[in-house]
Amino acid sequence: MLPEGHGLYPGHPDLRGSVRFFNLSTGAFVRVHLPLLDDHVILDSVDGLLLLHRDHDTAIRLLHPLTGDIAELPPLESLLPQMEPGDYSERRKRSRLMRVIASIAVSSTGAITVMLALDFLHRVAYATVGDQRWTLSTWKIKPMLKPVSFQGKLYALQFTSIQIRKMYIYQFNPPCPDAGEGQSHLPLPVKIAECPMDKSLYTLNFAECGSELLLVAYNDVSRSKLVVYRLADLVIGKIEPVTSIGDHTLFFNDRCLCVSLSANKGSKSLRSMSPNSIICLHSLPVDPGSVGLARLEQYDLGIKESCFALKQSLFGR
Repeated sequence: MLPEGHGLYPGHPDLRGSVRFFNLSTGAFVRVHLPLLDDHVILDSVDGLLLLHRDHDTAIRLLHPLTGDIAELPPLESLLPQMEPGDYSERRKRSRLMRVIASIAVSSTGAITVMLALDFLHRVAYATVGDQRWTLSTWKIKPMLKPVSFQGKLYALQFTSIQIRKMYIYQFNPPCPDAGEGQSHLPLPVKIAECPMDKSLYTLNFAECGSELLLVAYNDVSRSKLVVYRLADLVIGKIEPVTSIGDHTLFFNDRCLCVSLSANKGSKSLRSMSPNSIICLHSLPVDPGSVGLARLEQYDLGIKESCFALKQSLFGR
């Protein structure tokens, strides 16, 4: 799903319910009319499905944008009574509940379950289509950093103390039914990998690339050298960066987008992109007290350096 530029975000009144989608496999652009956006906002997009929040009652809906199929989930406000009392007002809590990373799992019987990573709560919520409310996990992972959805599960990072200096990777599995009770419970998080922090001094994010989940990070203080690790390697204790991601290009900001350039060969919109590269916003060194500079750069994994800036320097972005 793509914005239109000029401040025209998906759901903007001037778009009259139309949204543009980009097919990562073919490079085709498709414009779809989604009248639901008149009174819904998009919380997340998972495996081509849109997680929508209805404005007036906080109901959550899972929408297939091309077929129009909808799955109904409980109101998000059902989480409010389960949250710990704190200094936040109810309005602030509602606002923060809108910041989620979702995963979707379908059981052998066809039941659709959605998990929501709530990083500010350090917890996970879940609900199955037909439930009356969301259920918040009894456990916490604090801090819960860079949560991501991959193949029906959630993954997140946790950095340890300065003394231990390790990065842990946790896997959050979908809820499983309690034997004989007909209910379900959320399993405890599983620590599946750990890595010395000097191998990833500044972590950008996870990236789904083909059938793999990758972890991309800077391994130097100047943030000039990017490294890419396969999660499957880290799980078995192999801490060696990969040297190639094939014909793919990774786009990084708050989230990651992986595009196959061979599938999009000839696409005018991707003409300047190179395979086996990463495009991200790179912070530039500045004098103390001055406004920070940043620019979009393309990092070639083959030669292990930034090959060029894609745009002029950007201020405050």
